[in-house]
Amino acid sequence: MLRLYGRKTSINVQKVAWALGELALQFDWVDREGQVGNIGVEGYESLNPARRVPTLVDNRLILNQSNSIVRYLAAIYKGDLWCKDPAERAQADRWMEWQSTDLSVDMTPTFWGLVRTPEKERNLTIIDQHIKNLTVHLELLDKYLENREYIVGNSLSMGDIPIGTGIYRYMSLPIEHPHLPNIESWYKRLQDREAYQKYVMVPIS
Repeated sequence: MLRLYGRKTSINVQKVAWALGELALQFDWVDREGQVGNIGVEGYESLNPARRVPTLVDNRLILNQSNSIVRYLAAIYKGDLWCKDPAERAQADRWMEWQSTDLSVDMTPTFWGLVRTPEKERNLTIIDQHIKNLTVHLELLDKYLENREYIVGNSLSMGDIPIGTGIYRYMSLPIEHPHLPNIESWYKRLQDREAYQKYVMVPIS
C-alpha cells in the first residue's frame, strides 16, 4: 500500500496526491498538524531527515521531493501521466523544472506575504515586485500554451502537475490577475478533472 505523508494544504503534497488520483491509485494519507512544511508525526525523521513534506512510501522505497515523486509514479504505474516519447518527456521535465526554479521563486513569497503573513507585517513593496515577476513568468507560459491543450500536447501529463497546483494557488490569491487566455483555457480543463477538484482545489491557508 502506498503511503503519503504531508499536510493537505501543502502545494508540494498536493502535487503527489493529484498524481495518485489521476493514476487511480489507493493510498493512505498521513496528515497531522505540525509546522507549515513539516508534519507532526513521531519518528518522521527516519523517513525524511529534513522533516519536510511530502514523503511517499511504496513498499521498501522511501521518496522525498515532490517532483521526483511525481516522475516516479508516472514512470512506475504507467498511466497517461508518463510521456513515452523521449522528446515529449523532455518537455514535461523542462516545465517541471521551470516550476521549481522560476515560477516558485516568486510564487512562494507572494503566497506567504499575502496569505500567511499578518496584514500589519506585510512588505507590500516586495510583494508587488514578486507579483510583477509572476506576470512575466506566466506570460511566457501563456505563449507556450497557444494551440496546446496541456503542457505536452493534448493530454494531461506529469508536466502539468507542478504548474497546475501553482496555478490554482495563484488564481486564488487576492490580487488582480492579467488576462492570459491560453492559461485560462488550460486552467478550466484542469478544474474539470475529478482528481484536481479533490486534491488541489481546497481552501488556501
